[in-house]
Amino acid sequence: MAFSNSSDNEVKLPMGYMFAPTKPEIMIYLRSKILGRPLPSDAIPTVDIYATSPEELPFSEFKYGNGIRWYFYSTKPKHDVFTKDGYWSSFLDDIIVSHSKVIGFKRKLVFYRGNLGSWTKTCWMISEYRAHTNVFTASELDENTKEKISNIVLCKVFEAEDPIMFEQTDISESTSSDDSTDEGDDARHYKDGSDS
Repeated sequence: MAFSNSSDNEVKLPMGYMFAPTKPEIMIYLRSKILGRPLPSDAIPTVDIYATSPEELPFSEFKYGNGIRWYFYSTKPKHDVFTKDGYWSSFLDDIIVSHSKVIGFKRKLVFYRGNLGSWTKTCWMISEYRAHTNVFTASELDENTKEKISNIVLCKVFEAEDPIMFEQTDISESTSSDDSTDEGDDARHYKDGSDS
């Protein structure tokens, strides 16, 4: 498992504040990461999420949330990647729209624990965000950038109270997204709602 996060640009938030980006703001973080430009802050660590079991993720590296959802940059795998005790499986794809323009993609994944022939669905979920080429200028879209757009993702990890209900609700509500805060999408599914 590999992760990194610089402390040179560490953010100190006032009491009561937390990292809760809207979907367009997530695209800003992704765009800056892909282009190798300074990020709005170093709030988001980089982790090989898909090769890591949920309990082994370095949650302490993400310091600006509410303790029930965590954000990480990662690399999008080209196929299922097995951890030592399970794997992440996708079940929903959606688009992200802002001001009638597609700006990104959102994919939902659930963690299955077990071994070949015997898998158990857990409550661990990922909302994976990937940028669309629309958020880049024509001069920025060289081959290197296009490859990074396909590979670099921003992931929100959390535990759902009921993964079956989570899937059924999200599939029934799968429509183009708007500028609402990302936290609102999954809030009804969290085990701990004490922050609301």
